[in-house]
Amino acid sequence: MMVSGALATSSALWGCSDSLDARCDRGDGAACGVLADQERHASKGDESLPRICELYRRACTGDNYVGCANLGALLAQGRCTGSSGEALDVLQRACDHGEVGGCNNLGMVLRDGAGGAPVDRARAAVVLSLIHISQGIVR
Repeated sequence: MMVSGALATSSALWGCSDSLDARCDRGDGAACGVLADQERHASKGDESLPRICELYRRACTGDNYVGCANLGALLAQGRCTGSSGEALDVLQRACDHGEVGGCNNLGMVLRDGAGGAPVDRARAAVVLSLIHISQGIVR
């Protein structure tokens, strides 16, 4: 399972001088996602995970679907506090909005039962095959 994302700086995010923290506090999902990515890349261990998880939750709530995919992956790995149902929900949300990483992680969670999620190999096969079709990889 992969956590994805592009690391950006506040100046690179729409060229706005407003701080990422302030923008995230106002519900800007993209700003929250960038903050989570920055925190994750700067972190040397798990001490930052509660903040990273909260930022990805806020990103997902703010319609940042990479943030949903990342939150779902961390939930399924047991690195964020939450249920297997929450992991499936946010991964499905990411996938429904075209986030391929979310679809891939959703398929793997369903296939393997990661994070205590119920195994559903038939649904996993459908999700994973749709990724291949959307990417032009037909077997």
